[in-house]
Amino acid sequence: MLLTALIFGSTAAASAQNTPPVVSPDKTQSAFLKTANGKTISTGSGDAEANQLWVMDTKTHHAKLLVASKDNPDAKLVLAGLNNPVFSADGHRIYFLSAAWAVSDAVHAVDIRTGREHFVCDGNSVDIIRSGRDRGNLIVFKHKYHPNGGGAYDAYWLVRPDGTEIRRLKSSKL
Repeated sequence: MLLTALIFGSTAAASAQNTPPVVSPDKTQSAFLKTANGKTISTGSGDAEANQLWVMDTKTHHAKLLVASKDNPDAKLVLAGLNNPVFSADGHRIYFLSAAWAVSDAVHAVDIRTGREHFVCDGNSVDIIRSGRDRGNLIVFKHKYHPNGGGAYDAYWLVRPDGTEIRRLKSSKL
């Protein structure tokens, strides 16, 4: 709570959010999730909480709603049970997970300046590479199926910001 109070300037402002804030790489913004009146949305993995993704300027404390939960017949476009927000390496986008299918969530991204949100890929976790030759790419934990009915497996994948898989990562113990 102390970190939250320092970022937002007061515990009263911090109490409006329901998750600890995630701070941008340049520390000028923070992102957090808020519940939306206890409503739920049906997803391929069951009912999920209707919630919202917000961004706040850490100096002015001005908060802006970026993404609100919404229903959609296409599981990859459902926005519900939003979780795991993480800023892109340049701080211009926020990636997050949304409930989607029985065995996998969906990775989405939202442009902070325009508010444009889009589906990136399937995945059960998302993180950003912040330095080195793969800076800006994503590490996504995916549930996959072997070809020709050979069963299923889970592995980490290196993924471009547009959702294109680059390669399976050798170690699944990152």
